Amino acid sequence: MIFSEQTVYDIMLLGFLMLGIVGTILPLIPGPSLIVVGAFVHGLITNFIPLSLLDIALLAFLASLAWIGQYILAGLGAKSFGGSKAGMVGAIIGLVLGLILPIPGSTLFGMILGTFVGAIAGELFVDNDEGRAVKAGIGAVIGICISFVFEISITTIMVIFVVVNIIS
Repeated sequence: MIFSEQTVYDIMLLGFLMLGIVGTILPLIPGPSLIVVGAFVHGLITNFIPLSLLDIALLAFLASLAWIGQYILAGLGAKSFGGSKAGMVGAIIGLVLGLILPIPGSTLFGMILGTFVGAIAGELFVDNDEGRAVKAGIGAVIGICISFVFEISITTIMVIFVVVNIIS
């Protein structure tokens, strides 16, 4: 069976889409960003037909939204459970440290643990209320779980958008 060049390019793009989905689930692989890269490479090869530069800009915006949302939602989770600004900042710093430090288990565990410990540390830095600090830590973990669902939702929208544009 012989495939046309366009079909080969579309299959390559589908590979990037699959990597993007996997990357959304595995924290160290930038899933939504891989979708944007795949769409851009596909656009370069196909002279931006069927995906235009505007389409790729929209995908880049969605990928940025997913990335930023991950950090904001962790902080907002801490805040919604009674945490202060220091708890929010601690949760975000803990999330980043949990991603880059070699914490035993997995990167996902590191993100959750880092967010929890960061929110608690932030709260204890400004106030010695351990109960409030633990509540903020729990809120931060709930926020990171919500951000995971948010990122999966954004990635799904991106994949559907690309597939619909390729098929039509």
